[in-house]
Amino acid sequence: MPYRPVPMEFAAYLRLSGASSLEWSAAFCRLSGCDQVQCVPEQPGTPVGSLSALTLDSGALCYYSADQSFRMEDLNCDFSSLLLVRQGEVALTASGTNLQAGDLYCLPGGSGGDMQVGKGARVLVIKWFAGPFASCCRQPSPVTRRGIDLLLCDFMQRSRFFRDHDDAVASGNRLLETLDIALTSDLHIREPKPVPQDKRVQRAVDHIEQNREWSFSLAELAGIAGVSERNLYYLMQRETGLTPYRFFQRCRLLRVRLRLVNCQCREPHISRYASDEGFSHLGRFAGLYREHFGELPSETVQWRTSLADSVVETG
Repeated sequence: MPYRPVPMEFAAYLRLSGASSLEWSAAFCRLSGCDQVQCVPEQPGTPVGSLSALTLDSGALCYYSADQSFRMEDLNCDFSSLLLVRQGEVALTASGTNLQAGDLYCLPGGSGGDMQVGKGARVLVIKWFAGPFASCCRQPSPVTRRGIDLLLCDFMQRSRFFRDHDDAVASGNRLLETLDIALTSDLHIREPKPVPQDKRVQRAVDHIEQNREWSFSLAELAGIAGVSERNLYYLMQRETGLTPYRFFQRCRLLRVRLRLVNCQCREPHISRYASDEGFSHLGRFAGLYREHFGELPSETVQWRTSLADSVVETG
């Protein structure tokens, strides 16, 4: 299967890539807690897009990217949610609300209606299962909305640099707690600093992410960044929380996850995918994979397989 690039944002929790409309509908219900959603694509028979999700103690973070325009019909959920449009356009027909990049919208639990998602749109959906906001959903004031937008954008940027699954869950729980307070009390949120700030670190990060065939060399990476090896190690750990090699390792694991999610065969070649990314010991690879993503490689495959089976049964 050809390599399909996806947004690096939230790629660690990718569940579906290049999904059909039936797969999209089934996956969105599973991941968002909605009872029933029907996805109606503009171009039937072609992929709808990708879906990622991280389940937390009191809610869930769902992120989707649209490969084409589609309509989500009968959108209905027991839980309140917050929508952030990262890119593109989204329209809520029930309220007549049109959202563009950077817009926030609070969707009360039990809301019905349709959502029109434009081609290329990227949307973060935050669901609350408990807490004040879960039962009291209101639109934030302009000042609070600006702060929340910056906070969510910062979280999405930092998601590239989670140390492991435990770090991701802890960060997500803190985010929901802060948002809960801000949305119910119009709390002012201080503007976070961008990650990474240092352009030398950004050059190193870009090189690792964009050069799939590159073999790790701290000396070479330091040369690209324009600093000494020692300084790059220190700067990258300070800016991102990860050492250069740890970030390189995480990017390789992300590429394996993408192949597992994309694989349509019943018995995917996990060992081959791991080997292609430089992991020679399957047991060690499986342990690293679980450490970073909270599940074994086989469980990633089983989730996609069970979703495909449910689509066949209901179709």
